[in-house]
Amino acid sequence: MRNVGLIIILLLVLSPLRAWEGPIAIKSPKNQLSLHAQPRDQLIQRLQLLQEQGVMFGHQDDPFYGLGWKWERGRSDVRETCGDTPAVIGIDLGGIEMGDEKNLDGVPFEWMREEILAHIARGGVVAASWHPRNPLTGGNAWDVSDSTVVRSILPGGSQHQKFFTWMKRLSAFLQSLKDEQGCPVAIIFRPWHENNGSWFWWGQRLCSDDEYHALWCMLQDYLLADGLTNIVWSYSPNVMGFDEATFLRRYPGDDRVDIIGLDAYQQPNGETDYFRGMYLRLLRAIEYMTQQPEWDGKRILVIGESQGGGQAVAAAGLDSRVSCVVLNVPAMQDLGGARKGRRSGWPQPIENHPNLTMAQLDATLPYFDGAQLIRHSQAEIYCEIGLIDTTCPPSAVWSSLNNAKGKKTINCVPYRTHAWPSGILRPQWEEHYLRPREAFINDYLK
Repeated sequence: MRNVGLIIILLLVLSPLRAWEGPIAIKSPKNQLSLHAQPRDQLIQRLQLLQEQGVMFGHQDDPFYGLGWKWERGRSDVRETCGDTPAVIGIDLGGIEMGDEKNLDGVPFEWMREEILAHIARGGVVAASWHPRNPLTGGNAWDVSDSTVVRSILPGGSQHQKFFTWMKRLSAFLQSLKDEQGCPVAIIFRPWHENNGSWFWWGQRLCSDDEYHALWCMLQDYLLADGLTNIVWSYSPNVMGFDEATFLRRYPGDDRVDIIGLDAYQQPNGETDYFRGMYLRLLRAIEYMTQQPEWDGKRILVIGESQGGGQAVAAAGLDSRVSCVVLNVPAMQDLGGARKGRRSGWPQPIENHPNLTMAQLDATLPYFDGAQLIRHSQAEIYCEIGLIDTTCPPSAVWSSLNNAKGKKTINCVPYRTHAWPSGILRPQWEEHYLRPREAFINDYLK
């Protein structure tokens, strides 16, 4: 490790994560791994066996970008830190439906295919999510401006033919995942995740239970009819906001689900809230790193995007040693904004959880709201805001920035939603926003 004297913490959580889901319920024999089983069944059996040995560590987009680098083949933050590659690599297929060369995070699909096959060849597991664009409005997966999107893509809907083409493109990519002998490899696929929240166009308040069931079945039936028998299907709601009865309302059925996973973000109690553990681990990481002899005793830089941006704000608010934060469409800001007629920052606890009382919300939100935490910080802030971001709306981010006391550099992107801009807007955004942000970080590292 170079003796740079500066502590850097990267908290990158895109499209509010893609949280890894442990295999909870797997229907297969667990006493031995059958060498004659199909790839899908072999993966299910292997996951069953591995549950008895411990926990599999996963990292989203591990071989594609990391702390201070991107698009450098052969690199991995996990391997460079721990000496080994993660057991699970997460990837996202958002953008494949449009025929794009890169996914919504800028990862080339051809390179993604190579890394999927390489990871499986060395014994790893690959989990794929899919954030398709909004087929009705043309927005991204977080565009929840219309509650008829799911209905429009079902058979007979106005966008069904378009979505049929999207499924065809998705299927073509999945069918291309074959080993050197030309045999299909198995991956975990978790479509339509976090459906009990309402931040995606397939969410709880955006479609009925019947429409969600039809959506799941339509995609699954299409891929199976197209010969894709190498998929392990994962049903992945958000852990917050349902009891057993609510869970079963949208559960596709045992015959359609291989494993169940939970995306975990928030709980309605300040002591048990998921974010509490997240913030404590973040503070412990800072404490550990400041005890290392390489630290110059002056600078701690925290970089975060989306949920990671929310963590970066929390780090600055909870530890005065944090000297600078770089934020990109940060989540978890102005969580109580809905009370004043504003759209709250993700995860929109008031809007998405009407079953919670104001007493429950008051006992939780102030502890984790970036707009409250940042009041205690003098850190310098470099922030990018998407002016048409409905997931982390600009009003929510500004609520925090207005409370910040340190020097601020704020870039408002008129055409940015929550995802990185794509298509003809991508080069313009990279020139005017991405590269200046990277230059700011590089200057701070000097």
